[in-house]
Amino acid sequence: MPFLIIICIGIIGVLVFNLWRAVFPSSKPKAAYLHIVNGSAQMKAWGTESFFNLSTDSVVMQGDRIRSSADAKFIVEFYDGTLMRIGGNADLSFDTINDQSDVPSMDIHLFAGDVWFDMMNKTSGHSDVKVTMNNIVANSNNASIFELENQGDQVARVIAVSQNDGLSVDVLDESGSKVVESEKIGVGQEINFKSDVLKAYWAHQSPTVLAALADDFKQSEWYLWNIKEDDSPTVFEKTVGPGGIGFVKVAPQVVKPSTVVTPDVGTTVLPDGTTVDANGKPIVTSTVDASKTPVATPTTPSTTPVVAPVKTGSPAESTTVSKPEILSIAGGVKPDASGVYKVTSRVTTLSGTIKGADKVVVNGYTLTKFKAGSTSWSYFANADFGLMKAGDNIYEIYGLDANGKRGESIIIHVYYTPQAATPNAASAPAPATTTPATVPTGTIQD
Repeated sequence: MPFLIIICIGIIGVLVFNLWRAVFPSSKPKAAYLHIVNGSAQMKAWGTESFFNLSTDSVVMQGDRIRSSADAKFIVEFYDGTLMRIGGNADLSFDTINDQSDVPSMDIHLFAGDVWFDMMNKTSGHSDVKVTMNNIVANSNNASIFELENQGDQVARVIAVSQNDGLSVDVLDESGSKVVESEKIGVGQEINFKSDVLKAYWAHQSPTVLAALADDFKQSEWYLWNIKEDDSPTVFEKTVGPGGIGFVKVAPQVVKPSTVVTPDVGTTVLPDGTTVDANGKPIVTSTVDASKTPVATPTTPSTTPVVAPVKTGSPAESTTVSKPEILSIAGGVKPDASGVYKVTSRVTTLSGTIKGADKVVVNGYTLTKFKAGSTSWSYFANADFGLMKAGDNIYEIYGLDANGKRGESIIIHVYYTPQAATPNAASAPAPATTTPATVPTGTIQD
């Protein structure tokens, strides 16, 4: 009888606790907040089939999917303060955002791109982070700062740990149905799960794959930006609007006080208040930002597009990969006297040749349809996905050999002028409808 009484008291306590949570819910919104630092984003909300463009910061819910433009930098803050940063050409879904269980968790599926997790700034408790890629599943374990990459090769890196442990990575079989082996990655280490490494796992050979963080990774702009953010995270305001709709407001930027530029010659103030120099000419003072050097402004506006100087490619590290050559831009556009290709199409095709390459990279993006040893490549600069913007666009193209060493690169300048929409005067405005507009979808082609 006493045992039954204890059980009944426990059940009543749980019911009362759940009733209290239902009547008095937490005032703190539980969500993931997406802040767009650079570039553009597309989102497909849970239960829908179409992507739509995100022009501002937004709240990300469980089941949503995000795609980023080539130049993108996003910051996602979860309910517990965990930070995730997303790089360019990323495609990922938020499969689970669970803050209700005893062990809160976030499950992410990284289809493509780079993500960086910082769990050092958490404000409450411990949440498990699981990231699934093509053939590996990474579990946060005690890794407090780690980076994952899925761009042809699947790479897992650990930058910092909270205890003497690190990132736990499960290697899946070819079908992705079961785990064939698990690895632990410690601080300052990485594993590159290349195709030959995965084949060794599938053959149960247990390859030796742990290595120190690669120097080229530590020198990359992506690494340096994340390290800076880890040291001093960007602060943005998260709030919930009417009807529980969330939005994000970025903290205002701090601007240095301005100073007035004063002449260093002898001056005279006339009775009407005009200041003149020693020769009697009026002196005009201007206000400029103290952090910038004043530059001369031309008196006659120029109608010529401003284009960055054409740069040359970087020197080669590999002796087997040739420098890429351009065969066609936008189906036959010729460069002008400055070497700039001027286009108006929203999708501009860059195609060319290369020899001895295992991979071809365009602006940091590895072409997924290029086959090792092939002599031709193509890249689709699609303005709808942020791969080309109005004005000057710079594309650096180079090949990688089988050891990952890069060949000499080529730099291409493409100046994009969007075509103005032509209204159809003969057509009357269509009646309003509740059907959402069609938004371009699909993966980035290359």
